[in-house]
Amino acid sequence: MKEADFQNLLQGIREAGSYLRGNKKATSRVDHIQPESVTAIRTKLRLIPTPLGF
Repeated sequence: MKEADFQNLLQGIREAGSYLRGNKKATSRVDHIQPESVTAIRTKLRLIPTPLGF
């Protein structure tokens, strides 16, 4: 496993533990997905895009 991925995993585990201990204001993470990535995933899975592009 790459070091950066491992560190992200550890951070997520720490955040989950903090949340379970009652810290509801634990740091949250937002993932930003590039539109090109969505197109690549849909193509790979052979999914037909909806008319609205969702």
